Amino acid sequence: MFAEQNHWTERRRAASVPNSDATGRPRRSVLSFGGAHVMNTKALIIVGIVAVLLAAYSISIIPRVRQHSELKRITTALKSLPTERLVAAVEAFARDRKATNAVVPVTVSLQELVAGGYLASDGMCALTGRDATVSVTAVNATNVDPSAAWIRVRALKYDTCLMADGSIQGVAR
Repeated sequence: MFAEQNHWTERRRAASVPNSDATGRPRRSVLSFGGAHVMNTKALIIVGIVAVLLAAYSISIIPRVRQHSELKRITTALKSLPTERLVAAVEAFARDRKATNAVVPVTVSLQELVAGGYLASDGMCALTGRDATVSVTAVNATNVDPSAAWIRVRALKYDTCLMADGSIQGVAR
């Protein structure tokens, strides 16, 4: 007759058995699929939370990057302005206003200087389309305060100013 089958290998591991109801079959030491499913759900929730946090951080940093790059463009444009031509244009503008008995404004926009023919637009291309104004009083004054803003370029949350002493500063509104 047949000898009873041994369900154990030589190294005391369970061998595969065609009859799973066989007596003496060892119990599984691994989690069933239900336990693994719970672990996968927790991992997915954690990964989802991390993804949402990364997306929120990315969205919050975009305006700062844009603001910083805009500041760099404005600063570069202010440094490259032909100041001698700009001073001559503002003086001619003020002189023409006085000659026609018109009020000389405190500031004049770069667009107005270009439109009036006082200034060629080729040197102002970096500031074209921006709200940039020049202080007429700072150009025409003999004793100018070094901390006075000579050229002001408006942006969304701040202004970038070329000061009378030649420095460039960001000024909050």
